[in-house]
Amino acid sequence: MGINVDAAVNSGRLMVANQEDTYLRNGRFEPDKMIRFWADALELAIASGFSGLRVVGEANWALPHPSRRGDCQARDPR
Repeated sequence: MGINVDAAVNSGRLMVANQEDTYLRNGRFEPDKMIRFWADALELAIASGFSGLRVVGEANWALPHPSRRGDCQARDPR
């Protein structure tokens, strides 16, 4: 049971990214850039013929670094 991960990735239906490619681009978490990242991902999904975008994330990368936790907690209500 499950999905064929290779087929899903190759077709564009699944993307797996690490913290350096998402939350910590440029070496630190920047809320505005993260919002732009997800907006761009949504635009790409729609342009590729999908009806939307589903995202799952985690923030364990922030736990050992108090300065990163502060950036995450300063949420923008957008």
